[in-house]
Amino acid sequence: MITFRKFLVEKVVGNTGWVYHRTHDNPEESDIVTHGIKPSTNQSAMYGKGLYCCYDFDQQLKPNMEKYGKYILKGKIDLNGFAILDEDIYQLANPKGDFESHLRKIGTSLMEAKDISILPYTSRIAQRIWKKCKQNGYNGIIFTGENDGKVAVIWNRRNFIPYQYSEDEGNNWVKLDPDIASIKRKEDPEYDKDDETVNFSKILREIKDKEEIGDLNVPYNFEGVLFLEKLKKCGNISSSNISEIRLPQLQKCGNIVFEYAKKIYLPELKESGNINLFYVKELNLPKLIKSGDVSAPRANIINLPELQVSSNLFSNDTVEINLPQLQECGHINFHKAMIVNLPRLEKSKNIEIKRAVKINLSKLKESGEIFAEQASTIIIPRKFMENNARNVKWDAFKDGFKFIHPDDNPEIKVDENVTFKKYLMLKEKINLLNEWTREIMPKVYEALEKYDDPMVGVHFSKGVPKGRDEEVKVPHLGINPRPFHNDPIGIYAFPKDYVLSGGLEKNPSFRESSYYYIVKPSSKANILNLSTMSYSDAREILIKMGIDSPDGESYMDDPRIFHYSKGELKAGHKFWGVLEIVRKEIENSGRNSSWNFLFRNSGYNVLYDEGDAIIHSNEPSQIIYLESSAMEVLDQGKQDDSANKIYSFFIKHFPELRPEKTKDNWDSELLKLHSKDNSYILYVYPPSYGKIKIKIYSVVDYTNKKEILVSLEDLDEISVNYIKKTISGMNMLPKGEKEVPPVLESISKRFNIKLKKDERGDWEIRQKYQDADKDYIITFYIRKNNDDIIFVLNKKQKSMNYNTFGYNEAALIKYREKYSPEEIVDMGLKELEFKRYGSVSVNHDAMKTIGLLRKRVFRL
Repeated sequence: MITFRKFLVEKVVGNTGWVYHRTHDNPEESDIVTHGIKPSTNQSAMYGKGLYCCYDFDQQLKPNMEKYGKYILKGKIDLNGFAILDEDIYQLANPKGDFESHLRKIGTSLMEAKDISILPYTSRIAQRIWKKCKQNGYNGIIFTGENDGKVAVIWNRRNFIPYQYSEDEGNNWVKLDPDIASIKRKEDPEYDKDDETVNFSKILREIKDKEEIGDLNVPYNFEGVLFLEKLKKCGNISSSNISEIRLPQLQKCGNIVFEYAKKIYLPELKESGNINLFYVKELNLPKLIKSGDVSAPRANIINLPELQVSSNLFSNDTVEINLPQLQECGHINFHKAMIVNLPRLEKSKNIEIKRAVKINLSKLKESGEIFAEQASTIIIPRKFMENNARNVKWDAFKDGFKFIHPDDNPEIKVDENVTFKKYLMLKEKINLLNEWTREIMPKVYEALEKYDDPMVGVHFSKGVPKGRDEEVKVPHLGINPRPFHNDPIGIYAFPKDYVLSGGLEKNPSFRESSYYYIVKPSSKANILNLSTMSYSDAREILIKMGIDSPDGESYMDDPRIFHYSKGELKAGHKFWGVLEIVRKEIENSGRNSSWNFLFRNSGYNVLYDEGDAIIHSNEPSQIIYLESSAMEVLDQGKQDDSANKIYSFFIKHFPELRPEKTKDNWDSELLKLHSKDNSYILYVYPPSYGKIKIKIYSVVDYTNKKEILVSLEDLDEISVNYIKKTISGMNMLPKGEKEVPPVLESISKRFNIKLKKDERGDWEIRQKYQDADKDYIITFYIRKNNDDIIFVLNKKQKSMNYNTFGYNEAALIKYREKYSPEEIVDMGLKELEFKRYGSVSVNHDAMKTIGLLRKRVFRL
């Protein structure tokens, strides 16, 4: 058994042992003798800020250790409060302790705890759990590393007392006289301010069972989830770094400010101060009645069904706003909202809903200015309009624009039972969106309606590239081993009833898939119905997976279980929540394969969610085939391009414009319509969430532009006339032939690179390249604007809506006639080299690209 190396008469007594640390600083002159670990020690190291030691002296004598310094510091530590991953050390410090129980307590998974005794190294487990250990107040962590051997990382400076040091590789030792009282003192502002995480973790432990607390400020370097199960009332809560907040019982609080939180769970919150959530995508506060400012700039969905009073409301990305109980509010600003339903709002300040097409303000009595330039329909009291007409900013000349006055039209019922959205979309009991979906996807609907089996579903596919040609796609049905989502690896299908009832309203992107497959479970399918499973069913499966023990407590009762479902949690929701917890405990859990690893022992190869949003909140009903043999294909085909139908409409109604299909920066196909005199360009984008975006640009002056949003149900002669009137009012001049800037012409001739025109007719030098895997397009530009010469380097991913390793940077240099073409290009490339392109790997890639331009294209 490996033990601490014993020197002279020193022995391991109880929980005390010797460790060794290399440093460049002379220990006699260092603060470590009087103050313990300095705040700056190993600030960016792999296992957090602390003192990195070896508990086997021989490890300090390895050649690779010299880089850490010539002085070897020797000190004593107390093993109490350490997270220990090496069994021999744990048994030495805790002769009667249960090592497996200790491992589970510090955060290892069930499988890791069972297998750890046969692992040669435990550093990878340490990498995964050290943050939680530090947050939970552990003094340090002990493990075996692949390179550094027997390692002890000490986070609490009060736990290390230095006694000797050597500067000749341990041949001679010099005694130190440590100030133990100073090192162990409780208050040390210089150290404690830098270890707020540990202190905050202690605060969380103190308040975890309290129902009422004061202000709670989460330190910047605290990571993980803020979870206080019993808290009902508190003061202000703030954090600039935490990503998730779960306060299931909180009913009243002060201000809530979370700069980087992406998920919040406050199901019982009824009253609050200001709520600022800058990165939350879904704001769901089902019981909130009264609040201060509510700001969620990036929220796509806002659900505040009980909100009655608010100071101000703001969101930049929400497309649809439905606040059925809101009666009084200050400023209301929903920048991208297209449907706004405020049926009980009586009093407000300014209302900015500039892109809203349909607006319900049926009980409005008092308001400042209302900005609604894109509105086609406004429900608003006649009395309000008689007193405030000049404050309402809308396009009164838009063909088809209309006011609906509830006081003049008693047959129009808009209340809590019939939302404005339903009023707009239920005409003669026909769901127009569903009808539109059927019109766009007639083959899919027709194929599904042939079958009575509710397990029949449709799988959508965009196809795969044919050979090396990325543009040509061929049908493909199979399991993608590297999906873009975080769910199980498998073949996904939507059940027929979900599709035929208009369920794809929530999943419009699938309408754009080129191919479809009608599938059902085969004779080899063993289906797990997540919606109907019981607690005992879940427990039995967890035992098969090796997660639960037959005789022990069940993970189903773990208080950490969490699910973002808005309704009552079923056993299936909790079961899925358990798997989410366990996945995080499995090494490399970021991989989707961790799901499949867990289900492999369950006996099930098909997962079915009837409509409870257990697997995914935005796809409430779906079937996952974990094995292709569990699925039988009944039919397949190619969809008609939905965008093509819309593009044909515009080509037909704008015969005077020259059509051209092109792509935007995200590789999405769109329609480009050129005026005959080259005065303007009209772009028509593919439909998204039932809306079509139209952009109009002047070719001569790109600042002269307009953007129009048209709902699919309003795509008719009236909307065409409105677009034409908009164009005629933009006063656009035809484009003339522009001269080639002499400096670009000289660069073109010197390096034999052709000049090209951009969409505005301006001349530029433009080169395009593909990376080796043909996943990215790299574009290099040289342009001239007044006295500036602009160098642009752009890299974007093909056929995807994200740009993980992409960049877009521009560099400017002032043009002087004395500069030669070589000098200009050299200065421009040097300026691009000074730019920051993102992560280390992305920056390295950009530097490599600039190097290729310099050597191979310009030969400088």
